[in-house]
Amino acid sequence: MLTCFCCKRFYNLNERKPILLPCSDVFCQQCYNIQKDQVQNQQIQCPFDAGHLCPIDQPIMQPLFLIRNLENYRFYLIKCDEHPGEESDFYCRHQNKFLCHKCLLQDPHQHLVADPSTHFDFDQKFLNESFQQMYSAIDDQIKQNLRDKNAYVQNYVFNFSQYFSFNSYFRPTFRQINYHIQEQKAKNAKLEADTINKIPEQDIEKYLQFRRLVDLQILNNENKPAHLKSLFKIKGNTRLLYKATRDKFKAASFHEKCDNQGPTVSFILSEHGQVFGGYTSLSWSSPLNDERNIDSDAFIFSLSKNTIHQQYQHFDSAVCHKSERLMLFGQGCDIRIYDNCNNNSKSYCNLGYTYMPPYGFKKGDQQCQNYLAGSYEFKVVEIEVYQVTL
Repeated sequence: MLTCFCCKRFYNLNERKPILLPCSDVFCQQCYNIQKDQVQNQQIQCPFDAGHLCPIDQPIMQPLFLIRNLENYRFYLIKCDEHPGEESDFYCRHQNKFLCHKCLLQDPHQHLVADPSTHFDFDQKFLNESFQQMYSAIDDQIKQNLRDKNAYVQNYVFNFSQYFSFNSYFRPTFRQINYHIQEQKAKNAKLEADTINKIPEQDIEKYLQFRRLVDLQILNNENKPAHLKSLFKIKGNTRLLYKATRDKFKAASFHEKCDNQGPTVSFILSEHGQVFGGYTSLSWSSPLNDERNIDSDAFIFSLSKNTIHQQYQHFDSAVCHKSERLMLFGQGCDIRIYDNCNNNSKSYCNLGYTYMPPYGFKKGDQQCQNYLAGSYEFKVVEIEVYQVTL
């Protein structure tokens, strides 16, 4: 009721005094003057109904009911903090409080006598000017906020468009990578199913434990459960070269798959359920006669017992190559795996000749001979050899 329909601002008794048109509609003096200055057909148009027109020189009237309400209306009424029933007449800068006349009667505020600037009266003109300044500051802040929001939205739209373009460009690549990943998962699942079918029933639980321990070593950190730790860290990516249940337990098959492939790590499952193996940084080869090799990076390990065994003597026989067997680590055959090792018990382990035995063990005794595979001589249930790409 107290706001102009055109400018949406409060009526007052000055420049925005309400004006009554001949059609009985009301808007403010300021809006009337603006329209009067811009009119070209000597007629004023009603803001409510464009069909209502009145001559520009027709006398205008004031809506007395609105005028009387404006005269009695206190736009900036502020109540006293101490006396809520009273209107505030003063503001004390010293106490940072609104005061009424009762406050000054109870507490004369001696600092007012020494420095009158500590108080100022509330009057309509002062408040109008103050609020006008506030309107301007608030308007500037709103405009700045809108500019900031607009910049944020534009930046968001730009980033989204960049992401959309990137995603659209690489989508075929992502789709192809995902296809290969799913294809590899399917191949791995089929390989595991085929392996289970080939392994004797009494060895299935041993194989499942082998699978868990080997995967723990070859899986990268992103795919490994946080609470599980590897026995040793493989520096590089791994790729399965040879799997005995798939490629046969033949020395020829082993060398066909593993020779000249660079560094490898081998995992062996014995008939006693023990999982062990060795790492060499040298490529496997197939000489007719025994070939001893120095490999300072080579070591052997037991995943079942969670131990690593480094070289401590006979370094010239870290790894030995020969075409008629699969692999040999150490001079005294710390690990020696023979051809057709799943059907015979010729393969054996004799820890302690090149690679350090556990503390308190002596090379040549039964403890050292049984440590890796569970017995001195044994059959092999599974072998996996992985290429390590540095």
